[in-house]
This record gives sequence, structure tokens and C-alpha cells, in this order.
Amino acid sequence: TIPNTDVEDSPEARDVIEFVEKYRVAVVNRDVGKLLSLASKDYFDDMGTPQGDDDVDLEGLTERLKATFGPDLLSVHYDIRYRDVVFLPTKVLVDYTYIGRFRLNTLDGSRWERRLADNRMVLL
Repeated sequence: TIPNTDVEDSPEARDVIEFVEKYRVAVVNRDVGKLLSLASKDYFDDMGTPQGDDDVDLEGLTERLKATFGPDLLSVHYDIRYRDVVFLPTKVLVDYTYIGRFRLNTLDGSRWERRLADNRMVLL
């Protein structure tokens, strides 16, 4: 496996992880421009729900990133554990677990929040 992952080692898998690491670093740096440059012009996220009122396209992603990385977000730590990379004919699936730690400015001062979840990234 690729060190510090559960992914079978191959040049192609290493390329995919290198690409997703650009995403991870951009999250840590709160670099909205870089994150948007990594997204497809056809970006779409249904947020894992059947209703359409929470779906996000590239325009919605732009607004969401600007809001998320606004002035009240003071610090970001974002780690990824890569679990699998699956190559399909027209896309690549990247399964991973992330731990995000975020320091937020609130009316009561700053506080840390933590998120831990499994996720799948679909790359074209």
C-alpha cells in the first residue's frame, strides 16, 4: 500500500492522492481560488439527500466556500486518511475519512469544532 494509506500502491493511485492532497492543503490554507480551480466546470453535489433544495453546483460552491472561509474562521486543521481509490472508465472514486478541526470566532470568543466523517470524492 501507499504509506499512511489503505490504498494499493501504483503510479496512478499516487497521482490521484497527490491531486487530492492539493485539495487538502487548499482547505487548510482557506484558498477559495485554488479549491475552485480543482473543481470541474460541471461540479455538482447532491449532498447525499433526495431533495433538491440543498444541491450545489459550481456557482453554489463558490458562494459556499466564500461563506465557509469567511472572517469568522480563524484556523483550520484538516487531515485525510485515504481508504480506497477506484478507477472507473470515466471517473475515479476516492474514499477517505477526514478529521477537520476548525477554530471559529463567536460572540463568546473563539472556540474549536471538530468533524470526523467518511466521504467519497468523484474525480473526472
